[in-house]
Amino acid sequence: MMASVVQPTQAAIDPIARMLPAVESRRWAWPLVFLVVGATLSGLAVSSRWDASTPTIRELEAQGELQKLTEQELGEKVTTAQRIRIVSSIAKGIFWVPLSVLLLGLVLELVGWLFGRPAPFSRYFSAAAISTMPMALFHILFAICAFRQFSITDALHPALASGGALPQSFPSGISSSVQRRPIRTLDRSVAGPWFFRRVWDAQGPLVVGWDFALCNLRLRFRDRSSGAERGSSVTAIILAVLLASQPITLEEARQLSRINTAERLQELQIQIAMEQWRTSRSAVLPQISIAADATRIISGTQRTYVSVPFVAPDGTTGFRLDLGDQRGLSRNNFDASVTLSQLLFDGGKWWNQIGQSGALEQAAAGQAMEQRFTSENEGIRRFYALYVAQRTLDVFKATATRSAEQLERANALFEAGRSPKSDVIQAQVNLGNDRINAILQQSTIGSTQSDLAVWIAHPGVEDLFATEPAAMKRDPYPPPGLDESVKMAKEKRPLLKALSQQVRAADLSVSVARGGFWPSLTAAGTYIRQGPDFGTVFSDPSRQNTVNFGLQLRWSVFSGFATDALVRTAMYNRSTAELNLFQAGLEVEGDVRRYLRALQAQIDATEVARTNLKSAEDGVILAEERFKAGAGSTLEVRDAELKLTQAQLALLQTRVNVETARASLERVTGAFESGESR
Repeated sequence: MMASVVQPTQAAIDPIARMLPAVESRRWAWPLVFLVVGATLSGLAVSSRWDASTPTIRELEAQGELQKLTEQELGEKVTTAQRIRIVSSIAKGIFWVPLSVLLLGLVLELVGWLFGRPAPFSRYFSAAAISTMPMALFHILFAICAFRQFSITDALHPALASGGALPQSFPSGISSSVQRRPIRTLDRSVAGPWFFRRVWDAQGPLVVGWDFALCNLRLRFRDRSSGAERGSSVTAIILAVLLASQPITLEEARQLSRINTAERLQELQIQIAMEQWRTSRSAVLPQISIAADATRIISGTQRTYVSVPFVAPDGTTGFRLDLGDQRGLSRNNFDASVTLSQLLFDGGKWWNQIGQSGALEQAAAGQAMEQRFTSENEGIRRFYALYVAQRTLDVFKATATRSAEQLERANALFEAGRSPKSDVIQAQVNLGNDRINAILQQSTIGSTQSDLAVWIAHPGVEDLFATEPAAMKRDPYPPPGLDESVKMAKEKRPLLKALSQQVRAADLSVSVARGGFWPSLTAAGTYIRQGPDFGTVFSDPSRQNTVNFGLQLRWSVFSGFATDALVRTAMYNRSTAELNLFQAGLEVEGDVRRYLRALQAQIDATEVARTNLKSAEDGVILAEERFKAGAGSTLEVRDAELKLTQAQLALLQTRVNVETARASLERVTGAFESGESR
């Protein structure tokens, strides 16, 4: 009994020495059971953790039945789909896996028959079963990992949807924002704003709201303290989403800006740099290559010199070369070889290239962080642009309301005989102009909405609403000192860190180029089997063996001054990188000073704008009282209202400019990374 377990296990660990005895002993039972159990467990793990809501809702939506179902019926559909997946996964592990091993055994028997190596089918079946033990181990490990997950979706496990390949496209019914975003767990404190922002799509809430809200319901709203899932509260949130607009907070705009398309492109550059580091490290590792070939040589009759025996007069014998015909021949040649080589010394190229690749990877990480800061700062600017457009519309509406009230007062005074008809006409014109301003402001809001939506990688037609930031409800903080800000920028600015790593990489490139002046030493060994027939070469290990090993020394003594040119080019590149770092340091200092001055100026302007607003409000009150008393005219009231509108817009714009200038200062000083911007 133990031998049936030990022998296949040893064959999986050491297939060269242990495979043949296990196959001869027909030890197929334990490997087959191990594979079936592993495949069944992995299928059960994935299916039990699989979130069936997304494909179920997608199917119901395609059939036009989604709007006809209640929430309880929809939940039953999702549960049924998950149960079907569990049953089918177990059935595949129990029935399909043994059948696949059987088919593999039949294929091996067919190959053996084609190569003239017949054997009983039990041996082929044993070989097929034992060879699948690494796959069984993979299924066991995969099942352990899957059971530790809370929820698995088709996006997290692409093999569920594409049979092992990454999906290339998404169905048109799925929200584009869902396609482009990874699934992330959200805290309960931001669950409401997240739903308001994400569920509503440009295609309409009743079309795609359900598929996105329910597909990650279990993952996103699981209570972290107790492990219980929210029920009625989630239902209330979904209903609120289906009836509300899409507000977005400043913090959400910042977070989404950090993962927009521009930042993701920079993240890909980091991955490319990491792979380049792996490529440079490959020179340190041994190089193994395997080669095999089979040839047949057919030669016809050849006119050539042939060796002819002769007998000399003194009785001695020998051979001489005479011109004659050599008969044609045909012969086979089979050979297989394994070559192992290890670079021992190349003048320091290999370790300098590894250091250079590491520096470039860190530089790419710094560039990615710099891009993240730039994207976040631009997201803040676009958010405030939308906020200003919305508040400007409110100001225009309030102005139109005051104009309507002025028109009513002008009509009342005209009917009482205390005001001329011209005051009524002027009031009507003023009201019409104010309404035109409010209507045109809607276009500005639409433009700023599209700008923000596109920047945070949402559909460009999405209707966003910027909620009032907390910073707008309080007085602005004073700016930091110049010396403190410059010091922080030099320590934390990602751009300076990236450029310093580029200087380090350029310095290492000089060492790499100088390695061309040194010789390279490589140890290599080759094992060769060669013979005239297939069986002798590939079946009898005691014959046809040849082993070659030795050291290879190569030294390019003169390369036409190419190595010297490469060294000088690397030195020029190093000087260029150093100058870029020096210039960037100067520009950072200038940016810090510029944004500090701008921040202080906007804070001072805000105080003046607040004083102007108080004076404009008093002017409107005074003009209206004079008009009611008959001492003023419509022109005076209109002039006071225009000054009030201008004062309101000036205060709004300067207050927003304070926050955008502060965000720009935080970007150039690296405060985004340190969290001091919070």
